[in-house]
Amino acid sequence: MTRKDNLIYIASFFDCEGSVQIRLRKTPKGYKPCHIRMSFSNNNKKVLESFIPFLGYGHITERRRKKLRKSGSPFKKNPYSLIVVGAKAKSLLVELLPYLRVKRDHAKLCIKYPLIKRGGRLSKKVIRKKLEIRKRLHFLNKRDNERDISSWIDLDKKGGN
Repeated sequence: MTRKDNLIYIASFFDCEGSVQIRLRKTPKGYKPCHIRMSFSNNNKKVLESFIPFLGYGHITERRRKKLRKSGSPFKKNPYSLIVVGAKAKSLLVELLPYLRVKRDHAKLCIKYPLIKRGGRLSKKVIRKKLEIRKRLHFLNKRDNERDISSWIDLDKKGGN
């Protein structure tokens, strides 16, 4: 597969099984926005492991489910997550952006997110910008947020990609 084919596959997987967040860090003065965190989730660890050689980074975690299903029966498998953070997450979003449909707006917001080196001082303006981007991203991540999806449903008819 070509690099473009792999990016298309990863973008479609991310659209369905991925999420992007802006994490907070607790400080003595409260919480501050810290970094971008992308995760790809699946019950099949091998699928996620297959992304790492192509990407060249990322780590896999297993999430233990403590709750039961609504029916009261336990889940059969714990899901795995491939995690990519910081500048690597941002650069991956830049590469995936042309192929994303569902999470395109999420990616655009995170690409605007200013990255600061660890230990660097943040001005109030930068903190405000980071918090505003986080707030917008949080809105996009809400389940009941009904956005117009017509722009990516009939792409073949419109000649889009």
